[in-house]
Amino acid sequence: MLSTKEAILKVINDCANACEHCYISCLRGEDARHMADCIITDRECADICRLTAQFVATDSRFADKVLQLCKDMCLQCEEICRQHAHEHCQQCADACHQCHLACEEYMKITV
Repeated sequence: MLSTKEAILKVINDCANACEHCYISCLRGEDARHMADCIITDRECADICRLTAQFVATDSRFADKVLQLCKDMCLQCEEICRQHAHEHCQQCADACHQCHLACEEYMKITV
C-alpha cells in the first residue's frame, strides 16, 4: 500500500504526464491554432504539477501554497480540456480532476 505522500506524488505525476501528452497531441493535430488555449494551459499545468511534486517530495515549508496553486491550475485545465472532444483532452481532464481532488485532500491532512 502506498503512503499518503507516495499516493499524492503518483496522482500529481500522472496528471503532469497526461497534460504533457495532451499538449503534444494538440500541437500535432490539424487544428493546433484553435487549440492554443488548451496547449498553453496543459503546458502550464504540467509545469505546476512537476513543481508541486518536488515541493511535496522534499516536505517544503511552501508545499501548502504550491498545492493550492496546483489544485487551482488543475481545475482550470480540466475546464478547458472538457470543452474538446479529443480523447487526449478528456483523459487530461480526468487526470486533472483526480489531481485537484487529491491536492485538496492532502492539504486537509497535512495542514
